[in-house]
Amino acid sequence: MRRIIVPLILFLLVGCQYFENKNAPSESETSKKSTDTIPEYEKNNVSKIKKYVIDRQGAHFKENPSENAKDQEYLEYGYLLEIEGEEGDFYKVINSDTGSYAYVLKEKVGGLSQISLIDSDLSMLQYLGKNEEDGVEFFETSVALDTLVSFEFVDKSSYEKAKTSAVDFLLRDTLTIVKKNNTIALPCLDSVVVFKDVNPNTDMDNQQIFKYEGQIEFMNQFVISGSYWEAYDYRFVDKKTGKEISFADFPYISPDKRHIICIFTSPYDLNSDLCLYVIDNHLQIKQILLAGFKNWMAYNWNADNAFWGSDNCFYIPVNHRVKFWDEEGNYNEERQYMRIRIKK
Repeated sequence: MRRIIVPLILFLLVGCQYFENKNAPSESETSKKSTDTIPEYEKNNVSKIKKYVIDRQGAHFKENPSENAKDQEYLEYGYLLEIEGEEGDFYKVINSDTGSYAYVLKEKVGGLSQISLIDSDLSMLQYLGKNEEDGVEFFETSVALDTLVSFEFVDKSSYEKAKTSAVDFLLRDTLTIVKKNNTIALPCLDSVVVFKDVNPNTDMDNQQIFKYEGQIEFMNQFVISGSYWEAYDYRFVDKKTGKEISFADFPYISPDKRHIICIFTSPYDLNSDLCLYVIDNHLQIKQILLAGFKNWMAYNWNADNAFWGSDNCFYIPVNHRVKFWDEEGNYNEERQYMRIRIKK
């Protein structure tokens, strides 16, 4: 059974900055301080109204509730704001950098349901490489992936229709190899490969629990999943040599048996990685792409959520990273659907 530990999303208010002054403040100074800093009773009030920046161009904190006021911090699309009050066309919020009040135009913010992905969001990268061993290049500014794969949206009905003809090469013969005494023994031709659970009945940081998932017959591979303290993985184990190949998430094999896609979603880094592999004529596997995406996160905690269609395209439900969870901290049921094509 796959396990993803999804953390509670807590939004903590930033405390005031305190300044000492040996002289008693004047009435005007007292008034300015009460306007610009956050009173203790408000700092402890956690039931704030939440709004998000919905302007694709972003927004800015303003010093005063005026469009002519000086810009402060830039706020990107999807930025979470906790509303302190209203002044005309502006919401009064907290600037977490200064610990003081700031103002944001009401027309630039809205509810979580107004956040969504657009076509250009899908290919925008945080980092790119071939594999973890060779390292990846991180990008300070947005860069679009323009090689190997392409992305597009499909509606839910197209996703559901494609799912009816999903291609899956995993033979789930889970009764063939049974765990005994917390141990799985894989009878490979050259050796017996053993996976033994560690502290399976405790909640310790060295916990390891393994499960036999089945086999890929045409590749002559056993499939094992591993569940750890705050991580998991999948492995192919060669039925002849016992050699292992590790994947960060479930390895989906394309209908033409030439590619594997693996998408790993991190609830901590708030992003999804895509790994692309090629399968050569000798059934050897080579990773050719490791890409970390900036804007979207995939719903693939259940392996059945993602699949290769008979059209040789890969389908998966996604959401903007800000909208991955709803405001109660659960997986958001309002989703979008993405199709990935391998470029020829």
